[in-house]
Amino acid sequence: MEKMVINDRKILRAIDINLPNGRFVIFPYGKWGKRVQYLLNKKYGIQEIAIVDNGLAQEGGGILGINDTGKIGDSGYVVLFAVDNMDVYSELLEQTHCFGENPVCNIAAMESGDEFFAMDSDRLCIEECDSRQLETIFEVTRQTWSQLGTAQPYWSVLTDRKYLLENMGETEKKEFYGSGRKNCEAIVQTLVRNGIIKNRDEAKSLDITEIGCGTGRVTMHLAQTFRSVTALDISAGNMEIASTVVQGGNTSFRLVQGIEDYGRLPRADVVYSIMVLQHNVPPVIEYILNAMLESLKDGGTAIFQVPTYREAYGFCFDGYMSDSSIGRMEMHLLPQKRIFEIAHKNGCIPMEVYQDGLSGQDDFSCTFVMRKLGAGEK
Repeated sequence: MEKMVINDRKILRAIDINLPNGRFVIFPYGKWGKRVQYLLNKKYGIQEIAIVDNGLAQEGGGILGINDTGKIGDSGYVVLFAVDNMDVYSELLEQTHCFGENPVCNIAAMESGDEFFAMDSDRLCIEECDSRQLETIFEVTRQTWSQLGTAQPYWSVLTDRKYLLENMGETEKKEFYGSGRKNCEAIVQTLVRNGIIKNRDEAKSLDITEIGCGTGRVTMHLAQTFRSVTALDISAGNMEIASTVVQGGNTSFRLVQGIEDYGRLPRADVVYSIMVLQHNVPPVIEYILNAMLESLKDGGTAIFQVPTYREAYGFCFDGYMSDSSIGRMEMHLLPQKRIFEIAHKNGCIPMEVYQDGLSGQDDFSCTFVMRKLGAGEK
């Protein structure tokens, strides 16, 4: 197998196939083992009968070593084997003989369908946050992206190994920045398609705000296309690079140092954000999205992307803070229902909503195009 791929759909299918039994052992207890446990417990209300992991067995907590599987008791359980790390996959798979005649479900080897969302999908449990909690969470995100923007500025924007600093030559850099032209042209085409402007030249009469400019990959093309650009980012390292590659005097860079900075966005004809909101927890996405739509001029357009559904996703402040880790790139979402409520609150109507696959995760990710109604339209 050339590449190990595990996602929520594969895990859920593995559990569904074995549901008549309903008795599971999780092995090992790494990233995906923990996700298996979460989905078992939260989605199905099933408690695993044991967790097996040699590396963690000595730490207590009821985790067994691979040679202690006899303590599990009788047979009649299924081993959910979830590893996507090529370095340890084969080694660990060989150890599954210790489970005797009990079947091993190799989640990485399973096939999964292409369906991200279905009409019978569950309601997502997402708690609200007060202002203090928002500030606390945002600071975790800010520190994470400050680190990423310094350590791996290009990879943090497009997570491809060729954009790691050690791999970034002139060819890779040209390709990286050239890819932003397609994003810019998509914005212009979206405005033309929806009758906001008649042609590309009319973009020169519009002011645009970019939420999450990164290293200026898209910003440099926006500056050549629109009258003015206000570019925001929470990573000083990324913004420093962006300010050196964007030419012309029509771009203003703003470093976001606190969540309240989003409440001071300039009035704009267009607000744009792609592959940015998803790195914030739902209440922060709400805050930023509300600020984006509020900043639009009458008749203005917001174009933004955000994942809106993931099986068994949940968020609560206490749980998040106990599990959060500075420096780890996170992926979150905001349900469509809430997005439409925020749009309505700010006098905006949806013009387009389409699935985009931009999260790169096992999510239902969508791009939204919203227009703010003018005074005579409300």
